Amino acid sequence: MKVSNMIKIFLLLSISLFVTNCETNTSSPTEQESTCSDGMKEVKRVSEIEGFVAFNTDMNKYMIYSGIDGDYDSQDVGILCNNIPDEFIQDEIEIIFSGTYYTYPNEIEKRIPGQNYFLLEINSIKKK
Repeated sequence: MKVSNMIKIFLLLSISLFVTNCETNTSSPTEQESTCSDGMKEVKRVSEIEGFVAFNTDMNKYMIYSGIDGDYDSQDVGILCNNIPDEFIQDEIEIIFSGTYYTYPNEIEKRIPGQNYFLLEINSIKKK
């Protein structure tokens, strides 16, 4: 099995675990804070990275999930800081994006080992 297929399987399993959670939040799923990265430490910048958009039921937000090059069992999870076009606000749409990851200020209960949560400010996004 190719590494890229293993990454896709891992990412799909990650989403399925998030979908099964029943915790509720009162904020709107598409509501994003435009300044959520203010004052946060920049972790890394990425350019033209493959990933996918998925709705996280724990946080009631859309997030971007992407694999980490050279590591088939880890992924970065970007909690969106800025609005992305409505055409990308749908589950499991494959994308290519550029942006900046920042430290996430709160503790997150990791349901899947290997997931790294960050705030993510998107600079560009397009369909894969």
